[in-house]
Amino acid sequence: MSSIPNWEAISLPGADAQQIDAAAVFPVGTEAVFRDETTGGVATFVYCLSASTFVAGYGAYIVPTTWTATLLADSVVGYVGFTYAALTSGKYGWFQITGMAYGIAKAGIVSGAQISSSAEAGKLDDDGSGHTFANQIYALEAATSDGDVVKVFLNRPTIGVT
Repeated sequence: MSSIPNWEAISLPGADAQQIDAAAVFPVGTEAVFRDETTGGVATFVYCLSASTFVAGYGAYIVPTTWTATLLADSVVGYVGFTYAALTSGKYGWFQITGMAYGIAKAGIVSGAQISSSAEAGKLDDDGSGHTFANQIYALEAATSDGDVVKVFLNRPTIGVT
């Protein structure tokens, strides 16, 4: 099990992966590269308007025409990302779309398993009952308890897009 890292902006001065903005500070859809301060790994994030309440580590689906993020669920179509801020609806923040990510999972995820959406909005699962992702997401470690934070690798995944 992992913990959510601290991210440092390296391509957009003033950006903070955990910032929550009441009004847009950057244009929605802006992408920025951040560096994991612990591992040195880099990842791409996109700035979006939240249309849901997120816990740090929850998955989101992102509508690319409006750059609006809603909790990841089984019945959605769009890009997939993860937030590391406790965002509420109507606030702006960053969602990770590439690189080593950290997501909140349902219990029982096996390391190496292909990840799918979960019936519990925002969480990841590997039981095959939810939608799987294009540009697939794989678990890099196991989740033994509900709510564990697990490492996954992202490469601009989408859900419900054929």
